[in-house]
Amino acid sequence: MSSASSPKRRSTLTLPRRDAVTRNTNKLQLPGWVSMPNSALASCLAVLATNPMDRAKTIMQLPGVGASWGKNMREVTMNMVKKEGALRGLYRGLPVAMVRESSKNVFRIGLFLPVLKVIHTDDDNPAPAWKRFMAGCLSGGIGAVSSNPFDLIKTRMQVPAAMCEYENGMVAFKKICAKEGWKTLYKGVGASVMRDMLGSSVNLTVQSIASEALVRNMILSPGSPVLGALSGVLSAAASVAVMQPIDTSRAYVYLKPHIHKDTIRAFRYIVLREGPLALYKGSRAHFFRTAPHYAAMFALLEMITGGERKVLLSRNKNVLENVHMFDALSKDKRIRLASMVQMKHFKAGEQIIGAGDETPGEMYIMTRGCVKIDQANKKGKKGKNTEDQGSDVIHSGGYFGESYMFSSEASNETVTAVNDVTLMAVPREAYETCRKGEFASATLFDDGFDDPSKEIGMAWRRLRYERTLAKIPVFADLGSYERAMVVKQAKRFSFKPGEKIIRQGEVADKFYVILKGSAVSTKSDGDVDHVAPGSKIPPDRIMRNFSQGQYFGELALLTGQPRLATIVANDSLEVLAIDRDVLKSLRETLPTLEDEIIRNLRRFDHMDSFTTMSIA
Repeated sequence: MSSASSPKRRSTLTLPRRDAVTRNTNKLQLPGWVSMPNSALASCLAVLATNPMDRAKTIMQLPGVGASWGKNMREVTMNMVKKEGALRGLYRGLPVAMVRESSKNVFRIGLFLPVLKVIHTDDDNPAPAWKRFMAGCLSGGIGAVSSNPFDLIKTRMQVPAAMCEYENGMVAFKKICAKEGWKTLYKGVGASVMRDMLGSSVNLTVQSIASEALVRNMILSPGSPVLGALSGVLSAAASVAVMQPIDTSRAYVYLKPHIHKDTIRAFRYIVLREGPLALYKGSRAHFFRTAPHYAAMFALLEMITGGERKVLLSRNKNVLENVHMFDALSKDKRIRLASMVQMKHFKAGEQIIGAGDETPGEMYIMTRGCVKIDQANKKGKKGKNTEDQGSDVIHSGGYFGESYMFSSEASNETVTAVNDVTLMAVPREAYETCRKGEFASATLFDDGFDDPSKEIGMAWRRLRYERTLAKIPVFADLGSYERAMVVKQAKRFSFKPGEKIIRQGEVADKFYVILKGSAVSTKSDGDVDHVAPGSKIPPDRIMRNFSQGQYFGELALLTGQPRLATIVANDSLEVLAIDRDVLKSLRETLPTLEDEIIRNLRRFDHMDSFTTMSIA
């Protein structure tokens, strides 16, 4: 049970890290078009929380006016409430702001991933930062053009009530077009496009990379609002520095168009007359408006998409339950399989499978429409079929191609869509994975969606425990992802001084790592029973001491035999327990993890006679 130090070595796990990550962070794919309405809805709702800060920023940027409202965002906000009332002061221009955000982000965020998928076709590797930057530039520029009219109206509506000549957004739109011409609505559009191309490229690049890293390292879960909020704040910090100078210059153009003809002239005016730092006037307010806005927007977006994936997962599970060949799968395995299927669409008359084609390696379940199957030897077809001149017609609710799940032979049938059809494709590899695999739960990433505060605490503990495992020789050779997988499913226990952790002769099923405190092992179980509660074991009865970072109970993983010693908490003790079920659940994900731990245990404990864990 020694925990002697050893030199750091590279992981010998043979499973590619990317494959393991992809398999366990697999998000049920939503239709590509839903990203646009989802982004519009999330950004629209986020304005409800951030409009007061946005208006405070606008007032602070007013030339010759902002100083009279306060020196900082807090003072400006208090004066807005004092002078104009709580509701009207804080939420002046809200309807226009909501339209502006939705019209902007329906393209800015909604098109980001679709554009990125077009320019990055390698599904096996994450997109590099420069491709994300390009996708953000394009989607941000389109969003700027679509939202510029509402941006101008919003800025004019958010000035102090005494300075505003418009009762509402519609009146503002009509008056601007009547007095200044419709082209005024696109005044400063060049600066808006430049600003949003730069801002979006930085914002969306940082947000997407941060989000993927948090999920890949098992710190947070897909669909969690905490994931969206944290990645949003990180992206806000990066984008404010890029957007603020352009934002300030553009505000001068919007509010004093008769003085500042364009953004470049306004930029030059500010630098020469007020100094370069004046470009960052209101930057603190900008950040405190932007960070909560991005946090709320991306958190809502994660919640919306996560909720939609749950609905699709439930639908897929219900479809699979109607196919008898999946009856043998447990509930958890069917849910896992439901997250791995794909929906495919075909037009009327389109050929789905051709006779002589290589096997598609997947079976198909009809969810909409019907197909016609022609083959010499009719087999492998189930459902509501009708014979039509040697052809079988399968309607919604039926299925075909189940023979492809077990055979790699070329297809001997031609399948054609009779009308527009939608099929659920079940890949053979996914079915075999779920049929053979053992899972502790349906997914390793479902513990934070309904309770964000719980997930924050869990994420913090996982990081701390993963660092602790990295210092333990048994786990030192594992990669951070593999250690995170172990920590994710391990359990934490606390013991009072003198309390037994394991008892001599009991069934062994856990392996303990000390996170805090110390413990001792005794020569016999009776040595503990004769000690008064709260007292320490006499030194002459102690076989061994265990301190923070050390481990015990590893024989449970090797032999499954009864405990050989009794171990007691020497003081307040906190341990991480890794049991047999955890390792069983990780076998499919990390098939060589078991061998890796055995190799380390044998190396550090000289147990050369053991070749396998007793976790079958």
